[in-house]
Amino acid sequence: MKKFVSLVTVMACAFTMTTAVIAQDEAEVGAQDEIVQEQEDEIDEDEVDETDVISDIEAISADITDEVSVFVDGEAILFDVAPMIDPETNRTLVPLRAVFEYLGAEIEWDDETKTATAIKGDTVVVITIDDVNATINGEVVVLDQPAVIVESRTLAPLRFVAEAFGGDVDWDSATKTASITMPEGEATEVEEAIDDEDHEDEDDEDNEDEEDEDDEDEE
Repeated sequence: MKKFVSLVTVMACAFTMTTAVIAQDEAEVGAQDEIVQEQEDEIDEDEVDETDVISDIEAISADITDEVSVFVDGEAILFDVAPMIDPETNRTLVPLRAVFEYLGAEIEWDDETKTATAIKGDTVVVITIDDVNATINGEVVVLDQPAVIVESRTLAPLRFVAEAFGGDVDWDSATKTASITMPEGEATEVEEAIDDEDHEDEDDEDNEDEEDEDDEDEE
């Protein structure tokens, strides 16, 4: 009987020890699983963060490259309404008045017919909003996209605007930069006209100063 009791006791102790070992193993496995899960979570977070950074960079790059720049003989033109690329036609549109006036042309606007007329020397350019048919000295030029009004400004296809008065245009799609080159002498005339306006302003200021000095002398 005593042997039987001893055997049962030994078996009970062995069972208890086995159970404890199994529980310890399960605890260690559970701890290892938690560590692995934490590492996987950290990897996922890193991947998300990296994706966010890439998305931010792409968004910034898109914003930068969406800005269209226009140069005439190396001089940048400033616009109050920015040039744009039409998403439907992928055509570059530029403010007509800003470019034409920079080239020395005079602009007339007929609000009733929504027609702009640009005159420079013997060249007369006529373009109407939402009409693909423009004219240069009466000859019809079919546009690949009609002019549109954006923020009260007439925007017309870049190539038409550049070539209407004899210019050539180069387009850099990577930087979205349009470089207009005018025939020899044209750019000089434009620069001289701008210089003349600056000198006229300076002369006006000088005359005003002289008049103020004369007024002071009379007093």
